[in-house]
Amino acid sequence: MKDHLFHRLHDLPVGPNKTIKANFSPDPDIADLWTKAMKGKLPVDEAKRFLRLMAHEYVESHLMDKGLPYRSSHPDAYKLGYNMPTPKHHGAHDLSPLVDAAREPFGHWEKMLGKKPPKFEFASDLSNLDELVELIWKGVKK
Repeated sequence: MKDHLFHRLHDLPVGPNKTIKANFSPDPDIADLWTKAMKGKLPVDEAKRFLRLMAHEYVESHLMDKGLPYRSSHPDAYKLGYNMPTPKHHGAHDLSPLVDAAREPFGHWEKMLGKKPPKFEFASDLSNLDELVELIWKGVKK
């Protein structure tokens, strides 16, 4: 996950039909969370967020490995200059579980993507994420 999140170059949309190869934008909250986790000093609420971050990044990276873009660069995915996923034009980031542990992992699917969220129970150690990737991938391929 560290390589995907911090080191690997990705095709990132920067406008309609435009992508650049770059790293993800630095996020100080994610960097702080990662640093605390590596030191083994995460309070309970941050530990939940870190697990959700790991789930998000794992699913996102594996869907990208299967050929999905990070996010769609299709013109229909841009509203007022912002990348906004649609039911037809979305990417791995949009299909992955939300990082915010206070929200439902797939609470964004119906409103933003027009899709029913997958029925999935996360293992406490996230050992079943490959099953989630396959479940999402099967839905994409329909």
